[in-house]
Amino acid sequence: MAHQLGPASPSEIEQIVSLLATCLPGAPAEYHSTRMRADPQVMPQGKLVARDASKVIANVKVYALTVMFGDCPVPCGGIGGVATHPDYRRRGLASSLMDEAHRLMRNSGCVLSLLATGIHEFYKAIGYWTWERPHVNLLQLKSPTGTAPTSPVRKLERPRDLPALKKIHESYSRKFTGWVRRSDTVWEKQVLWTPYYPKEDLELALVAGKARPQAYVRAGAPAGGRLATVLEFGMLPGAEPVVGDLAAAFVARLLERGFHAVCLPAPCRELLAALAPHAAVTAPMTNASMMVRLLDFRALLGALIPTLSERAATAKLKDDNVELRCADQAVVLRVNSGVVTMTAASKAPGRPYISLDSAQWLEVVMGVRPLSAQPFAKHSWLGETQINLLDALFPRCDSVFWEADTF
Repeated sequence: MAHQLGPASPSEIEQIVSLLATCLPGAPAEYHSTRMRADPQVMPQGKLVARDASKVIANVKVYALTVMFGDCPVPCGGIGGVATHPDYRRRGLASSLMDEAHRLMRNSGCVLSLLATGIHEFYKAIGYWTWERPHVNLLQLKSPTGTAPTSPVRKLERPRDLPALKKIHESYSRKFTGWVRRSDTVWEKQVLWTPYYPKEDLELALVAGKARPQAYVRAGAPAGGRLATVLEFGMLPGAEPVVGDLAAAFVARLLERGFHAVCLPAPCRELLAALAPHAAVTAPMTNASMMVRLLDFRALLGALIPTLSERAATAKLKDDNVELRCADQAVVLRVNSGVVTMTAASKAPGRPYISLDSAQWLEVVMGVRPLSAQPFAKHSWLGETQINLLDALFPRCDSVFWEADTF
């Protein structure tokens, strides 16, 4: 008998929570229950289940997110809570629910899909690309020494610090690609499930500043043991001295709680510089937990037109093409075929130069790896001038996805 797939009914929530607690034991049932009921990011009809008669046997949650590319908001879907009852695995239920999730995302105008996973091969087979982000391990932490702090550091307090945190988060994250913009409702509701969040330690959430917070850090121990992870960091412009005091207090708190090492995103250079003197060893690493799938390339480029317009003389979206014009050259991106064509300003017929798959496009557009660093660049019809032009339009940039937004 075929299994029934579709949105969950309110009466099935308890079954979903039980399924998630069984299949995803890293988080307690209270976390799944609170998030299932309170998270405003879950799409309407986004709690998808597979049923065997009246029994829920598989689940996928679909989130509505806004991912930022500089100042450009990009509508994005998030995948979470992927679980199949052990007695019903290897029947294609998760893949079928993912198909339903992608359909829901497209109908909702999402151009990307994000998920966090440790089973990359499953998602790679259905079109996801691993978004590798540079991180750093600081090992053998040592007690801070030196001058007394000039800025007070204390434990983060909600709702007292919420207005300041929103401002700092938006200001600092703006220089990165790939961070998720939180609505006021998400900021307010997140505290409901944070106490149960298996990754976060509320004792490691600190703020620093004199009259009001100017920098903050949130951290936890996603892998357990003695390695802590910075889930989120933010600072206002010019707050480097405050960050130094925050880092010293943070290391002292880590040592008190038995941590001997901390991991953080490498692009958080201000925090990294402040923490480095308190560690004996610095070890670069790569975080490959996040995966991305391109749902609508044309819509993605359309969302980025404001940013592209700042880099090009003109940037416009017409039909299935995106034209980017600089000086006497223009780039026409033919979205349907995935071909990059260089044309002259006189609008002479263009010649296809490169064919890219969606993973390569995402690397270029997100600034993870510029076009000149792609393996195909040296084996294409593009000349050096044309490659430089495309690199200028899609430059290398730091990308950060805050672990506090993991769904």
